[in-house]
Amino acid sequence: MKRLGWLVLVCAVVWSGWWYANAVAIDRVLSAWLDDRRAEGWAADAQNLDTKGFPMELATTLEGLRLADPATGVAWQAPSVTLTRPTFGPTDITVNLPPEHTLSSPFVNLTISSQASTARLSVAPTPNLTVWDSQIALEDFAIASSQGWTSRIDGAEISTTQGAEPMSHVIRATLTEVSPGGPILQLLDPANLLPDSMQSMHIDATATFDKAWDITALEDRRPQPRAIDLQTVDMQWGEIEVRIAGTLTIDANGVPEGDIAVQIVKWEALLELLQSNGVLPQQINAFALRAVESLAQASGRADTLDATLTLAGGFIRFGLIPLGPAPRLVIR
Repeated sequence: MKRLGWLVLVCAVVWSGWWYANAVAIDRVLSAWLDDRRAEGWAADAQNLDTKGFPMELATTLEGLRLADPATGVAWQAPSVTLTRPTFGPTDITVNLPPEHTLSSPFVNLTISSQASTARLSVAPTPNLTVWDSQIALEDFAIASSQGWTSRIDGAEISTTQGAEPMSHVIRATLTEVSPGGPILQLLDPANLLPDSMQSMHIDATATFDKAWDITALEDRRPQPRAIDLQTVDMQWGEIEVRIAGTLTIDANGVPEGDIAVQIVKWEALLELLQSNGVLPQQINAFALRAVESLAQASGRADTLDATLTLAGGFIRFGLIPLGPAPRLVIR
């Protein structure tokens, strides 16, 4: 019995020493990372850094965190951020964000709030901490802009998993009750043809980037998409339902090219929306209507349109209808 007691005591001492050594190492690594960013010209400060959670986890809280990248002009501030991992699970990290934090750029300041914001990361046990898997859960999420608009999402679940290639990620996302901000909604729907919020959106895609998602995405430049395989994109906004699938390649300037198969239920409502927001110029509206009616009749359902969205040469074409310049897909 005495030997058992000594064994328990020795195990407790070893465990305590292991936990303490890890806590000290985490604090030093994070402090050194902030020092390195300041040496590169960043604003990188934390008013307090403390690790707790003995004996089963290491929960590190950074209070008064401020990061600003001079190269992009992007800055982020949070009253506190907590990074948690099991004592014997260094590659599984949970990030808990505060109810409110701010993201600033030379163009706009954003106040981000959420009833719950949690990210779980599984990373490689290497100095660069390459992301293997991630899960993000948001509840009552809102972005308030200094320009006066607010966008909201009732709920979101987003996950990524490293694909067969190291720089590809399988991305799945489900969003409910997405409400764009006032000016954004006004731009999309100036005639108030749609409800204020999109009922749902689901995305199932694989994206390939030009570099790995790891710690250098913060320290250096962000990975840029070079190919996107859209297995499924489903969205419903009012009576309009849209389903998208296809593959895009993206050049070094962020210009996408490829063919996207599109199915639209209640296409006439969407056409009216495109007319109201100026996507379709007035001089081609009559032609567009006849062309789209022919495509819908060919699909077998008068209210459902099956067509191809073609992106080429920096422009978008919907069947025979030109829609304008293609968006640039660049992560700042």
